[in-house]
Amino acid sequence: MYVIRNGVKRPMTHDAHLPNGRVITRDGFVVARDGSRQELTEGRGCNLSGAVVPVTTGPGGQLLLAAAPPAPAAAGQVGAAAYLQQLLMSNTKRRGWGYYKKGKHGKGRGKHKKHDD
Repeated sequence: MYVIRNGVKRPMTHDAHLPNGRVITRDGFVVARDGSRQELTEGRGCNLSGAVVPVTTGPGGQLLLAAAPPAPAAAGQVGAAAYLQQLLMSNTKRRGWGYYKKGKHGKGRGKHKKHDD
């Protein structure tokens, strides 16, 4: 197993732990959080999200990981661009973030006086 950094392959000295909980082992497996294992075959690599992708040679002989295929959206889920468009372009009138914030219990408003002066 090798680690590709800046297009140069280097020997993998220890297991790599990804931010999403997956582990890439030195013997060529991607281990998911639930314990399932997927083997990395010759000419395949793993990106930082844990997706197995082919390794290609770029200009200048550098090794590159190909882009991972997009994951199919589950039923009822909306893509990020569509979600942002729904939030920003909705026709309903919405109140700002501070509208529903409650006051400071009458402090500084003159409702509660300490003395009768």
